[in-house]
Amino acid sequence: MNNLQQIIRIFQPAFKGFPIIIGIMAVMIFIASRIVRYSTPMYECTGRIKLEDPNIDISNTNLFKTFDVFNNPSKIMAEVEVVKSPEMLRAALSNIPFDVSYYREGNIRTSELFYDSPFAVRYTISNTDFYGIHFNIQVIDTTKFNLSYILNEKPYHSLQSFNKPIQLPGIDLYIKLNSDILKNKPAISIFDKYFFTINSMEQQMELLSTYVDVNELDKDIPVIRIICKHPVPEKAMLMTNTLMETYIEEGIKIKTGAAKKTVDFIDQQLVEIADKLITSENELENYRLKNNITNTKLEVETDLKKVAQLKIQLTNVEMNLATLDTIDQYINQDSEDFLSKAANYEGYGGLLYTELMKRLKELQAERKELLLKYTPENDKIKVIDANIDDVTSYIKTNIHNTKNGMRIQRDKIQADILLAEIPFESIPTKEKQLIILERNFKLNQEIYNFLTEKNTEASIAEGATFSFHRIIQRATLPSKPVSPKKTFTLLVFGFLGLIIGLAIVYIYEAISSRIKYKDELEKNSTCPVIADIRHENYKNSAKQDFLALATRLLITNNNSLLISLTSSIDKEGKTFIAQGLAHAFSDMKVPVLLIGSNLRNKSIGEFYNLSNKKGFSEYIIEDSSMNECIYNQNKSDLYVMPEGDSNLIPEAIFTNTLLSEKINLLKNNFKVIILDTPSFDTSIDALPIMRVSDINLYLFRANFTKTKQLIEPDLLKEEYALDSIRLILNDVEGFSKMKKDRGIRRTIKMASIKAILFIRKKFSKNK
Repeated sequence: MNNLQQIIRIFQPAFKGFPIIIGIMAVMIFIASRIVRYSTPMYECTGRIKLEDPNIDISNTNLFKTFDVFNNPSKIMAEVEVVKSPEMLRAALSNIPFDVSYYREGNIRTSELFYDSPFAVRYTISNTDFYGIHFNIQVIDTTKFNLSYILNEKPYHSLQSFNKPIQLPGIDLYIKLNSDILKNKPAISIFDKYFFTINSMEQQMELLSTYVDVNELDKDIPVIRIICKHPVPEKAMLMTNTLMETYIEEGIKIKTGAAKKTVDFIDQQLVEIADKLITSENELENYRLKNNITNTKLEVETDLKKVAQLKIQLTNVEMNLATLDTIDQYINQDSEDFLSKAANYEGYGGLLYTELMKRLKELQAERKELLLKYTPENDKIKVIDANIDDVTSYIKTNIHNTKNGMRIQRDKIQADILLAEIPFESIPTKEKQLIILERNFKLNQEIYNFLTEKNTEASIAEGATFSFHRIIQRATLPSKPVSPKKTFTLLVFGFLGLIIGLAIVYIYEAISSRIKYKDELEKNSTCPVIADIRHENYKNSAKQDFLALATRLLITNNNSLLISLTSSIDKEGKTFIAQGLAHAFSDMKVPVLLIGSNLRNKSIGEFYNLSNKKGFSEYIIEDSSMNECIYNQNKSDLYVMPEGDSNLIPEAIFTNTLLSEKINLLKNNFKVIILDTPSFDTSIDALPIMRVSDINLYLFRANFTKTKQLIEPDLLKEEYALDSIRLILNDVEGFSKMKKDRGIRRTIKMASIKAILFIRKKFSKNK
């Protein structure tokens, strides 16, 4: 039964505030319906590109290995960054007509047009300020229209004709009426408000980057997914398909370009090696004929092979050095374009080069995201630009260091060749010379065969104008928008209305769920209520209420009276009640001692200017006498013992074995002793004093203390057998203030009901 009552008590505020909750939900659903109706719909298209996997795809066969000799087995994320790169977006935009945007302007929403625009614009711009300008068109009839725009804060208006050239300062326009569109789609009205904008390439790239999202389907699956969202479904489809096609075409161009440069380099090397081969062959033949030599010793074949291998290594190093020189020259000539194609040289730079390129692409992606929020002059953009410059510098340094390393390797190989030739010095002169000639001939022959083979492979790669990356899903024209989602939006706003309504109801309940009147104490607590201190007399020391309370306390006990004051939380007026009660006893000519036992907040000592005097702490712990710690106030019956100036922790004082004995000693000298103790939310210092007190006054403050704290004195009474607890309600409102507040609450409630009825009526009309 108690559990059921507890559940009912939890949901009771919701039942009381049900009309308010329903009204707020109705308002939120109405707002959601307006948002759905007037929001710009977004259409989504998805395309997928299957990347080549050199380990399992058809390119792993011997035939296609030769074709794709310049393939770069990069990671999926690297290819994703290539697709999102500015150069790729620029190449894609050059193939689609996004330079002119057409709009129909309504009273609330502006819609973008594409193929269904009632007119088409051709232009020639000489003044770049016209990029992004709104050219407003107000059609008069099928032949004439008013053209207006604002350039550099200066408005321009003119009457123009369709299908005729328009010459303006800085721009030439030709606006053609789309008669076929108007004929096939009668619903399109030419007399609506229209405007168009001419977009620069940078503006087109910025728009495209906001609409397109490129990511990997899975980190282990070589598939790139391209998602495009746009208010115009035709543009979304065209953007997606064109970007995929451009990626494939640009990959083929880069691959064939690299192959062509390699073929040119190898052709040049073949001419030089062919000359050396002929020369070495003639020298060997002439020497044999002259010296009648037909064979060489087999003992030197091993050394000859070693020298030949070193020569081949030397040739490979020189080829790599030539390639790095090309990269270095390419960087210095066009560092920005290098970024979009740098992946093709990734194998030459080593692990550090690869990591630097990855870091550079991450910085560029971060810069692109920041540019959506900030201008290039923003400090954050400048910091990113500085980081990009640093990384670019590191890349150049890495290439330079790699070249130096290769030069050192080349010098070492040359030194090894010279070292390997030393054994031949011991061979007779003729035999030695013959071996050298044969070695040179074989070396040149091997180099020539090697270059011929690589030349063939590079030529095949140059002629293979196809890619192993392929489009596996093309974008199709979407029929329904993906946002806004009507049902989801209505549910979310309805749920938000429910949450807001419940929050308002329970917050109001929490705010108003505070003790206000004396009868609430009597109804919800088993401890008797001994007094209430009225709000009207609060600032006037409440003498009448304090005198009545002092009289009541004296009647209950004719002997010496030890009174402690405590509360559940701070700022409930314990010190004020203690001072007022002490002054009341003094006015009744009853000797009273006011003790500041709240050692955590020395308010008694501060009020009577006794902060630095000896007091309660010195009296209990130290050897200070009672007379040294008590101070008479204005030669009256009021005596004060401040908290004291001791640095001991309060627990050491309240747990002292002499506490009860010394308090009893004070009772022998004073008729009434009042102790101001700390609240229970601060500590339990008041508990030892409450056990030895004759009366424990537990204080609550009206409109401040929460109702749930009424149980705390009952728990103290039950747990520690403190039957002397009496309740006091401080700062009670008078009759006039209660009447005024109840009238205000009634007015607010009636106004809320009228507002809910008005919203319901408006919502029904809109339906």
